[in-house]
This record gives sequence, structure tokens and C-alpha cells, in this order.
Amino acid sequence: MNCSDFINRELILFSQADNARSIPHLLDGFKPSQRKVLFACFKKKLKNEIKVAQLAGYIGEHSAYHHGEMSLHGTIVGMAQTFCGSNNINLLYPSGQFGTRRLGGKDHASGKSALVLFYLMNSCVQYEVFEIRVLYLAFMYFHLIVFANHMH
Repeated sequence: MNCSDFINRELILFSQADNARSIPHLLDGFKPSQRKVLFACFKKKLKNEIKVAQLAGYIGEHSAYHHGEMSLHGTIVGMAQTFCGSNNINLLYPSGQFGTRRLGGKDHASGKSALVLFYLMNSCVQYEVFEIRVLYLAFMYFHLIVFANHMH
């Protein structure tokens, strides 16, 4: 394969896949990895604290996540960070050291010692209603992808 074929074929496909993973979706504001974390928290009916490493193992096992556990640890830690500039609203409650604003969250504890708790911040949002909406959006997104693939 010469350079122009590589750039015009493989690099374009990689860039499209990378953009799909890196840009949050318009419907729910989640990246695919964040959506898998949320899905696994609902599936596990997570109500007690769990270590980041244990949650990452569960997500890898039940949601076909194949990009490595350290990447998943970073996603979970990012969803639990509460300092200004980290997230809009954290969906995971941090119990432990999840980083500081000064270092941009890079000084978080390892996944073996940090604990997270799944919760919804807004008390007027019912757990079941939120779960149904997320599953509906996932269902619609799946069918949109299938439809788009059949059109090509």
C-alpha cells in the first residue's frame, strides 16, 4: 500500500471513527464510553460504593468495551470529578481523591483505591424515568446507525 492509498482510505476511516468516539452525541451529550458507563451502572443497579477498577471490569465484561481498562478508568474518573471545569454535572459521586482543578484532574488516585457511587443529582428526576429515557435514546441511536449502514 502506498502513502496516498493509506491517507485516502485508512487514515480517513480512522479519523471518522476517532471523531465518533471523541465528540459527544447531540441527543444525550455522552460519548460512547460514557454511555457504556451509564448503561453498566443501570444494569448493575448500582446503589452502593464500588471501586473504579471493579466498575471498569464490569463495564468491559457487559458492554463490549474494547479500548483498554486504563482508558475506561479515565472515563469513570472524569464522570466523577466535581471541580470547576471538569464536567457539567457529575453522574458518579466521588469518594476519595479524584483530582484537583490545579492539575486538571491528573492527580487522581488509582482505580484500585478510588470509590464511586452512582447517583442522580436532581431529586425531581425519578430513577426509572431516567432509565427509560436513556434506554429509548440508545434504542433510537442503534436503529439510526443500522439504517445509515443499510443506506450505503
